[in-house]
Amino acid sequence: VRFARNHDTVMNPGTFYGLGSNCLKARVLWALLLAVHDGTVLVFPEDFQDKSSGDLIRQAVNFRAKLASKAASSEVCLRSISSTKKADESSEQKPKPMLLTVTVSNKEGHVEGVCLLNV
Repeated sequence: VRFARNHDTVMNPGTFYGLGSNCLKARVLWALLLAVHDGTVLVFPEDFQDKSSGDLIRQAVNFRAKLASKAASSEVCLRSISSTKKADESSEQKPKPMLLTVTVSNKEGHVEGVCLLNV
């Protein structure tokens, strides 16, 4: 069973794994968990109805439902853009995540669906 936020992470003070009290910060994680083909994902009801992220979560749930009977494997990739060192900087900057992709394939290895999310 997987989830990005649950009763404990929402109702208790503080943050868990960098996720604060609003669903907006957990949108990318929700999309990833729901796009991957296997396992059970529990969605906190308030997140599903949240105006800042509910639409994305509903789209991810629909993606998962449409592929449920065909999906056999998932491939996740986080693409990033690395910046080059400038003459006046002493060290190279860390790559910035830009695009999350989840490719879902059937048992023959053919692609059934692709989830793309700007991060």
